[in-house]
Amino acid sequence: MIWTFYIDELEIEEPIGFSDLVIRVKRDSVWHGVFFEATTSELQFYGAASDYLQAKKTGEGFSADVTFKAYTDCGGEDEDLFHGKLDFRQYKEKCGNDGCLVIMPVEQTGCIMTLRNRYDQKVDLSEQLAFNKTTILQNYDGLNFEMELAAQELEVSNRAETGIDDITTNIKDDPNFTPNNFDDFNGYISPAYDNIIKSSFGVFGTSSTIIITEDGANNIPPYPDFPTNIGTAILLRDIKCELSNVLCTFRHKGVINIQQSGVGAQQTLRLKLFRLPAGLDGTVFSNWVEEFTDTFYQLNFDGDVLFDISEIIPLSLSEGDFIYYGVNLLANDLSQITSFNYTQSKESFFELKAASICPPTDATVSLIHETASRVTEAITDMCLKVKSDYYGRTDSQPYAAAEDGCGSLRVLTNGLRLRIAENPVHFLSLKEIFDSLNAIDNIGMGIEGDNLRIEPVEYFYQDVEIIKHLSIPKSDFSLDAEDAYSIIKVGYKKWETESLNGLDEFNSNKEFRTSLKSINKTLDVTSGFVAGGYPIENTRQQSFADTGAADTKYDNETFIICVTRTVYSYEVEQGNIVDPSGFYSPATAYNWRIRPMYNLMRWWKSIAQSYNNLINSASKLFFTSGTGNLTASGILSPYDSCGVDAKNKAENSDLTRLDMLTGEDPIWKPEIVNYSYPMSLRDYNIIKAAPLGYITFQCGSGDTMKGYIENLNYRVAKGSADITLKLKW
Repeated sequence: MIWTFYIDELEIEEPIGFSDLVIRVKRDSVWHGVFFEATTSELQFYGAASDYLQAKKTGEGFSADVTFKAYTDCGGEDEDLFHGKLDFRQYKEKCGNDGCLVIMPVEQTGCIMTLRNRYDQKVDLSEQLAFNKTTILQNYDGLNFEMELAAQELEVSNRAETGIDDITTNIKDDPNFTPNNFDDFNGYISPAYDNIIKSSFGVFGTSSTIIITEDGANNIPPYPDFPTNIGTAILLRDIKCELSNVLCTFRHKGVINIQQSGVGAQQTLRLKLFRLPAGLDGTVFSNWVEEFTDTFYQLNFDGDVLFDISEIIPLSLSEGDFIYYGVNLLANDLSQITSFNYTQSKESFFELKAASICPPTDATVSLIHETASRVTEAITDMCLKVKSDYYGRTDSQPYAAAEDGCGSLRVLTNGLRLRIAENPVHFLSLKEIFDSLNAIDNIGMGIEGDNLRIEPVEYFYQDVEIIKHLSIPKSDFSLDAEDAYSIIKVGYKKWETESLNGLDEFNSNKEFRTSLKSINKTLDVTSGFVAGGYPIENTRQQSFADTGAADTKYDNETFIICVTRTVYSYEVEQGNIVDPSGFYSPATAYNWRIRPMYNLMRWWKSIAQSYNNLINSASKLFFTSGTGNLTASGILSPYDSCGVDAKNKAENSDLTRLDMLTGEDPIWKPEIVNYSYPMSLRDYNIIKAAPLGYITFQCGSGDTMKGYIENLNYRVAKGSADITLKLKW
């Protein structure tokens, strides 16, 4: 071969060590893309090349950017065999009477090297300049735009419980219960609760003389004409949302013991529930609406009487309403009562529950394709842009897809933007984007020209033959345990909320296991994005605060939201579940499309290759544990071309091959083959042009097999290659 060498545009002599050059073709174990790099230890430059490199070192130091290129004459045309960057971090000089040698290794070309070096550096999505602070980044319509976020319906509730022990009150000795005269008394006993669960709305008040207000201050005295003792009261506070399906549920159980000094007196106890609608004059007791009355004890003699009443009462409530709950005592001669003990059982409770749907809000969001490209462009100084059919849309930028991809209709935002904080910024690194999306979609990434290609993992293992290697004289086969797992963790790292609804969240994290007994390896594909509808809703509702949005623990977390197209924009995808069960309000649920069970289905093709027989009863992914909602089930709306489920599967179900649609079979086998084979420059260029396909190979005169490139070391001067393939499924 006739070689020509350059550093930048300067033609140079063949550097010492080039004859030992090995071009390595290697598949990245995380990204799955195939990359080309030189693996020679060092090249030694002399003469004009040495002078040029010394000048670069003196003038630019570590910032020097020099490209080494090697061309060969192929049929009268120079062909670019290899080019890479000289690594000034490992610059060395050797000088003597005959001049100086400059010694440096060659590393990957500038774009991929820069991408790897800045892979985990965060980018402000609103920034208009690349990292070099001179390159202007293109504005994309899919970046930083306003979108309306619909509400996820919440179950709001308050509950008061008696506690762990029965509570006995001596009513006769209670000074608040003693009237000025003992005739024809109408008073109230406050139910005894010592365990108040303050939850989504309202505040319980258990004092006998006050109603606890929104801020907790005791600033509402008893109403003048209200019965002597007030019972348990609730003020509905900060209800900015519409309440429906309000239910008051209680159980009132206990014992009443009354001792009398005479006969003829009659006492009647009634359980009463009142409501004072917001805006009405509470000083007039007739304004209080009686929602429930039950006479549970009527007595004209001494003794113990048991009572046990359970009721579910539908109510109509709105912000500012008062709820009053108490035991009413009517006595025609209270003076004859010598002892009155009221014991409330520990099984007693009082609870309000309602469905709450809040107004929609606007938030600044960014579509995935544009977000990934913006971050890539920023960290590579516009050397690379993202291209994806899976995350691309018919109108995505900088590249449009032929149709909306199955991962394209999703937006990203953060807590600051969700709660409409002042000057919200959103920072993301390419590593965060890839790792978090990979956990959801099982994707890969590689370089194609000036593009960073991001697609589902199967794209990087294409069903296309590259070349044939026949009659291989010697080969070594071995099982590859790197792709065999005993435990699989899926779902989302962060999902908790501080409300009772949190336990209903299905976009939490789950754990499964295989039936492999000889393997002890964990695959953790839990996403760093927040997909939970309840964290989204709770963070979004901070924008309703009267005094400005409150900080949340999710302020700087990235949220992912599945959307659908509208005529002019996008809206949250909701109501796309058929036969739902096991969770609250399926019609308003967020992100069913990317729930953990579906993410696991998308990962099946990269896990199940360890099973020889996919239909065997042991060839399952067995559910072992999880957090949040484990029973949520349903099928993605029918005729969805992006769906993966063939059956209705709950989050805590085991997973088999028959539970999924076609197209989820494994891609490779957990087996590799190593061999050496002659390789011409023509053969190398064939592989270089289509490295994602498979090589058909034959050991001796045996059957042909197929394998994907894991590693290929091309020894240019020797015309041979050492090859490692992963067997095709």
